[in-house]
Amino acid sequence: MKFMSFLSSSALHGPFFNPTLSQHAFQTDPSGEPIAAEGSPRKIADPFDYGGGLVNPGKVADPGLVYDMGHDEYVHYLCSAGYEDISISKLLGKVYTCPSPTPSMLDVNLPSITIPYLSQEITITRTVTNVGPVGSVYKAVIEPPLGINLQVSPKTLEFGPKKITFTVKVSTTHRVNTDYHFGSLTWTDNGAHTFQTDPSGEPIAAEGSPRKIADPFDYGGGLVNPGKVADPGLVYDMGHDEYVHYLCSAGYEDISISKLLGKVYTCPSPTPSMLDVNLPSITIPYLSQEITITRTVTNVGPVGSVYKAVIEPPLGINLQVSPKTLEFGPNTKKITFTVKVSTTHRVNTDYHFGSLTWTDNGVHNVRIPLSVRTRVLNFKI
Repeated sequence: MKFMSFLSSSALHGPFFNPTLSQHAFQTDPSGEPIAAEGSPRKIADPFDYGGGLVNPGKVADPGLVYDMGHDEYVHYLCSAGYEDISISKLLGKVYTCPSPTPSMLDVNLPSITIPYLSQEITITRTVTNVGPVGSVYKAVIEPPLGINLQVSPKTLEFGPKKITFTVKVSTTHRVNTDYHFGSLTWTDNGAHTFQTDPSGEPIAAEGSPRKIADPFDYGGGLVNPGKVADPGLVYDMGHDEYVHYLCSAGYEDISISKLLGKVYTCPSPTPSMLDVNLPSITIPYLSQEITITRTVTNVGPVGSVYKAVIEPPLGINLQVSPKTLEFGPNTKKITFTVKVSTTHRVNTDYHFGSLTWTDNGVHNVRIPLSVRTRVLNFKI
């Protein structure tokens, strides 16, 4: 299951994030158009406008993790807001003294983080409670706000205990005051409970009979967003050579390919792998042992762009991306990276899904889906 925490950010005085949002990213309506905030003048909605969003009863019943707030959290808030001991004591019906030093309002255990004034590095704490299976393991997936550095510790939460406290260290690279920038922190248990939702917050069902929850094979490429098409950041380019690569990997004979090309052509030996065709997705139908896949991305954004890999591995699949950082200089338009894939499954499985995203601090999030099926037993199904 995917659990999200949001943070928003402002200026030399303040950064952080909100729901799955980052700078230049925005929520879209069912037609793929950006959602506008109500009121005048009209503007593109941001996380402050969305609020908590729609309530999904299915996800409420199985959230995985919760940011729980009990009696102590509310008292923490009153102390951090500057209420006097005598006022809090009257409210509680007993004598109470706020701790010294006064606790920070930023550490109230909300499922969001908003920092209105950030000028130097600070550390924020949150505590999550596991309401899912005992032994659940969650990993952090970070989409930092533009120009904000985030360090989450620990990056992996292993629930033997019911509650785990983690810290978020936040600093800014901005040298002038800014408006708020947005990003997100997601705790994911390998996407085991992750699915796409419709505008009402309900899981999307695949067409046909019997009905089932849709998966990436059903979604396809999704809606086209003209704004993002005009500024994708990176592209998985496919030229003439990629199509010839495909024909060779698909087993076409040299004579057939030569006729198609209008010149003599010989496929390389050994035959190239179809898994290395430069598609913006990776599907492995039969994984039994470790393999390495290659992809090449082309920078169509600013010279000097730097992208970092954010990995959500399919359930039971190990992924290693190399390099983990892509640095595009004035003479570096294309970079090839590898994805090493292995399985922890010991029996045949159906497809499990994940993703690989290249992000330049949230200005562009270039995501491709991953689908992997383990086949370790030697019989056909």
